Amino acid sequence: MKILHTLLMILLLQTVVFAQIVPDTIYAITPVTLTDTNLKRNTVIELSVIKTGKLTKNINLEHDEKIEIKILDYILPKRGKRNGYYNVLYEGEESAKGTMRVSTPTDIKKLAGNVGLTTAGILLCVPGLSQVVAAGKGLVKPNENQTRMQSVGYNVYKSTPLAYTEKGVDFLAPENSVVVIRLKPLNAD
Repeated sequence: MKILHTLLMILLLQTVVFAQIVPDTIYAITPVTLTDTNLKRNTVIELSVIKTGKLTKNINLEHDEKIEIKILDYILPKRGKRNGYYNVLYEGEESAKGTMRVSTPTDIKKLAGNVGLTTAGILLCVPGLSQVVAAGKGLVKPNENQTRMQSVGYNVYKSTPLAYTEKGVDFLAPENSVVVIRLKPLNAD
C-alpha cells in the first residue's frame, strides 16, 4: 500500500513541478502600477509581452510586442484565498477574452518543505505531522511581534485547511511587475 501511495505522490508532484507553460497564457510587464482602484471598466492599458504561446492560428505574440488589453470588469477577492482579478478583452487580428492576474513567484524552499512533510506524513502514517513541525517552528523561533504561544497557535492555524477560510488579496501590480493573462478566442474553432 505504501508503494502505491509513493507512486501516486510522484505522479502528483511530476504534474505540479514539471508543468509546462499553458499555450493560451501571456506573460506581460506593466508600465505603471495597476490596482483595483485605478483601473475602471472599459479602460484600455498597454502591456509589453515577455513570454507567450501561440493562442490560435492567427494570434501569435512575440517578445517585447506591445499589446492593448481592454478591462471588462473586476472580480473581488473571495474566501479560500482566491485573489482579485480582472476580466479582459484582447482585440487584435482575432478577439480573445480572459482573465488578468498578478504573477506571484513560487517559494521553492517552502514548496520543497511542504512536499517533504506531506510525503513523510503519508509514508509514515503520521496524521498532523505538518502541524507538529509548524508548532515546533513557532516555539523555537517566534514570529515577529508575537509571544511563543501566540506564534505556535498562529503557525499551527496556517498549516491547517482552516487557513483557507481567509479572504484573498486585492489586485496590486507594481510598476514593471509581471501579470499573467489567460485568453480564449471568442470564436473558437
